[in-house]
Amino acid sequence: MSKEKSINSCQHEGCDATLKIDREAPLLNTNQIQLYVHCGLCLAGLRTGQKYSQKLAVGWTAKGLQVWCDIHDVNVMHIDFEGHTHPANMTVNRPASTS
Repeated sequence: MSKEKSINSCQHEGCDATLKIDREAPLLNTNQIQLYVHCGLCLAGLRTGQKYSQKLAVGWTAKGLQVWCDIHDVNVMHIDFEGHTHPANMTVNRPASTS
């Protein structure tokens, strides 16, 4: 099985964003984000000329992890871990003191 794979992960009309998945990459505590998560209703506002605004809440559920739009009070994404646990890096890189 290949350790690297690319998928088109955006579900929004006209978006061709591709996510590159590397199964061997370490879980770093630096910004590794390749694609951001957006509320579709917040994005739809852009097409109508509204100022873009988004406020997402992310948290654990009984099934896994959920992303919720606080502006529209709707689910953005709910990931079901199907009872499995996954490695996670929950460490924090604190900025060096400048004093």
